[in-house]
Amino acid sequence: MDKYLRLLLLSCLVVELLGSGIACQSTPQQYTWRMATSWTSDNLFFTQAARPICDRVKTLSGGRLVIQPYPAGEVTGPLEVMEAVSTGKVEIGHSWSGYWTGKDRTFELFSSIPNQMVAQEWLVWLYGPSQGIAMWKELYAQYNIVPFPGGLVGPEFGFFTNKPVRTLEDFKGLKLRVSGLASDVMKELGATTILTAPGDIKAAMQKGEIDGFEFSTPAIDWPMGFQEVAPYVSLPSWHQPSAMFETIVNRDAYNKLPADLQAILESACKEIAAVDFFAGLEGSNAEYLSRFEQYGTQIDVLDKAAVRKISEITDRLADEQAARSPSYARVLTSQRQFVTAYRGWETWGNPDLYSSQNDAGKVLSMARQNLIGEMSILEKDMALAARKLSGLDMSGDAARPVLSGLLQNRPYVVDVCTVGLNGKIMVVEPAAYREFEGYDISDQEQVTRLLRTQKPVLSWNFRAVEGFEASDLEYPVISSNNRLMGAVSVLLKPEILLDDIVTAAVKNTDCAIWAMQPDGRIIYDVDSAEIGRNLFSDPLYQPYPELLALGKEISSAKAGTGQYQFLDTGLQKTVTKAARWDTFELNGAEWRLVLITVIP
Repeated sequence: MDKYLRLLLLSCLVVELLGSGIACQSTPQQYTWRMATSWTSDNLFFTQAARPICDRVKTLSGGRLVIQPYPAGEVTGPLEVMEAVSTGKVEIGHSWSGYWTGKDRTFELFSSIPNQMVAQEWLVWLYGPSQGIAMWKELYAQYNIVPFPGGLVGPEFGFFTNKPVRTLEDFKGLKLRVSGLASDVMKELGATTILTAPGDIKAAMQKGEIDGFEFSTPAIDWPMGFQEVAPYVSLPSWHQPSAMFETIVNRDAYNKLPADLQAILESACKEIAAVDFFAGLEGSNAEYLSRFEQYGTQIDVLDKAAVRKISEITDRLADEQAARSPSYARVLTSQRQFVTAYRGWETWGNPDLYSSQNDAGKVLSMARQNLIGEMSILEKDMALAARKLSGLDMSGDAARPVLSGLLQNRPYVVDVCTVGLNGKIMVVEPAAYREFEGYDISDQEQVTRLLRTQKPVLSWNFRAVEGFEASDLEYPVISSNNRLMGAVSVLLKPEILLDDIVTAAVKNTDCAIWAMQPDGRIIYDVDSAEIGRNLFSDPLYQPYPELLALGKEISSAKAGTGQYQFLDTGLQKTVTKAARWDTFELNGAEWRLVLITVIP
């Protein structure tokens, strides 16, 4: 009996202990946070950076830490995110340190300043031996905040403006949306600056409140509709060679998290900022750059002397700020020392040490992009003129002001006219060419093609009735009942158009550019005596078989490289030249742009 009693008591004890153990097990604590951001709900910084960080944290934590992101304005204003996080109004925020320079100028050094780090250098400086992350945390500790990466961005797409900016003088008098040290540089160049929230930039341009702005890369700028309000972009992106965006956390909220959730939060920020967001954004920029080009955005490039001047101003302003702030001085010194040492090593992997082709490619690309931009703007203006002409008598004086408008600020345009369905010129501007009104040009290829297709056409270079080499860009005029009325025609000289573009592209280089049609006709060369000649038939070129062979390659392939022997500039002596070419295409016409350098 005692034996059974002991067994019974022992069983009860085991059950009690097991029950007690089960009762002691508790469900892990869950945390729910709100994230304030500086971005509208459709901005890539929100959809591809802020929200993915929240999603990644939830996944890695198994739902123990859930963060709800809010677009700008829903819980706090776009430029009040730091204040909301610091005070604990929200537990976490996603923004850009450059917005907080009113509190401490040192913040700009953790966002982006001119002449400083490129994208990959940010990660090495923050988490390599320099441990820039420690200085970042030290700065934010004064505001009860813990910072982490929020998104890494490569070079911006330059300054968007409502007029061309090709020299430093062009900045004078402009009112620009720009922040941080770049704002101080702009003020020295004669501009007025203002900090506008990202979501308000487009409206500010539409209302005329600003003349231009900088924001981000093509993949971010395009969805924000900037191509609709700013027809010009000035490069290079000296003001922001790269940028680090931020995820900032209220320190009190952060300290309440267990160690594993703190680690998960940091890991998610690093992963999204430096891998997912960065790769996705940088991988998309080429596509969106092409969209800007096709839309007609004109890209202008400051020359090297202008960029050097900006660099000098930037360094001086940064030094002056460092003299006023020990914190600024410590971070700036760390970054400069890192960049000097890192680039000293990195130089040995630079392909430019071994080949000049990279520079050549950049020059050629610049020329091609600027040509695309100029011609796209012209075509857009012609489309507008065609719409106006559709409601007018195309053969009467009412058409003249419309035609004259297409001549403005275009020295390469010789004359503009309306062409009837019978292929005859009706009205011509300027007055010097009115003698050609009534001329029958129905036998010209571009005229018959437009009348047949009812689409814009660009002719190959030909000898116009006006008596010179030219190309003809024509745009159909369609009536309100969708019937073809004729065309508006712009007669242009490619050599004048290309001379301005090529001169800007090759400035301060040892390169030159010539251009030809696939049929061998030279439409541009720095030696004007070559313009109008045919590479395949003109006696000038026959003694140079390498040139003739390469010419056939250029004619048949839209892009490529090669070398040949021919006369130098001035046609004095034979030299060997390296060539790289690409193609400008528009409405059925192709121009081969051939960049050359003399091989010593």
